[in-house]
Amino acid sequence: MTVMSTLIGTLTGFAASRYQRTAVLSVGFAGGAFMGFLFDLLKSTSGLGTGTLNSMLDLLNLLGLLVGAAAVALLCSKSDLPTGLTSAYSWALIAVGAHAVGEGIVIGYDVATGETVISLFQVSSFALHKVAEGFAIGVVFSNAGALRHGLLASVLVSLAVPLGAVSALTGLPPGFSTIWFATASGAIIWSIPTVFSLKGSADLRNRLGGLLIGFVFVYLAGTLHQLI
Repeated sequence: MTVMSTLIGTLTGFAASRYQRTAVLSVGFAGGAFMGFLFDLLKSTSGLGTGTLNSMLDLLNLLGLLVGAAAVALLCSKSDLPTGLTSAYSWALIAVGAHAVGEGIVIGYDVATGETVISLFQVSSFALHKVAEGFAIGVVFSNAGALRHGLLASVLVSLAVPLGAVSALTGLPPGFSTIWFATASGAIIWSIPTVFSLKGSADLRNRLGGLLIGFVFVYLAGTLHQLI
């Protein structure tokens, strides 16, 4: 399901950003979606959401945030922003991939302990989040003109979910998920301005409209996770 949902989003995002009438709107959606993810990640990551450093985990989360931002910044500086494949891959694998590993750890821990009963609402929420992530990947790789690379990146970040789940099932503490979430947050903070600047600066109304739609889409998808 993870791979399929992400690939659906990637193909949709790639097609929408190649079509003149929806290109700017799709860029706005991608930026808004990741603003929504960032809001959710910071809220659920120990220390970052409250601005405190009360434990070693809080410190590791802060370091993860800085590492994620620095890694994307350094890798993207070596390519022709924002069209280079290096920047596209680094953004996808660090921002989306780190998020996926953290999600996998949470899922693996829930399965191992049985503390959380996985409902249809939670599955739907997860699938919609993957569609949104895939859409953003499609937009970025469309700007680089590389659909095959976008599909490959989508498969790689999708495989990060079972990787995280297996690590949790083999005994990795669930707290480590927040370090991955923090790393993704750092990468997203750096990436949002770049993603939002794709397709030039024209048509600000559609760009802002897409941003609002993307943010609300991710936010509402997240609320499904709270339903039983």
